[in-house]
Amino acid sequence: MGAMMQRCRSRTASDVTGSIGMENSVLGALVSSNRGAYEFRILQAGTLPLRPDGSVAIGTEHRCTSVLIWPANEHASRFNTICVDPCFTDEGFHQTAAPILRQLGLGVSDLSYCFITHEHRDHWPTFPAEHSHTLRPLPASPNEAGFPGLSTLLCPGHSSRLGALRSRSPENHDVWIVGDAG
Repeated sequence: MGAMMQRCRSRTASDVTGSIGMENSVLGALVSSNRGAYEFRILQAGTLPLRPDGSVAIGTEHRCTSVLIWPANEHASRFNTICVDPCFTDEGFHQTAAPILRQLGLGVSDLSYCFITHEHRDHWPTFPAEHSHTLRPLPASPNEAGFPGLSTLLCPGHSSRLGALRSRSPENHDVWIVGDAG
């Protein structure tokens, strides 16, 4: 995952073309034993133009789900956010991500770390051209970046290098964030 994690430089939405995969991100309230729960917001909901019968739904944009995570007892800021699969399309960014970021008092330049679930092009960091931004890759040990209780794990399946973020819930249950986990 090292090379994939280094790819946290933004691209324009027009650069992103690629395979159509099943998008079914697993999301939840992440919990860190040292800081409490992690908040999250879905910045861009995934959509897939491929129908179960193999036909393509014309007019449906291919997007992966992008999620913003930060410690629950803190205000989201440039120092404590992780953006999972920040692969924004122009439409997805302007319809949902930009308004949510504004609501949180953030701009694109305030996003700090990124976690890319796997190397498929539709998960590469991409921002609309007017919002080009470079994110820092989340270290293999999130604790090094100030995110105690989070870990990264390899979950081969959809991709041989599929990665996940993992934490524990207050009830001591595992919580995972995984892209294309369908």
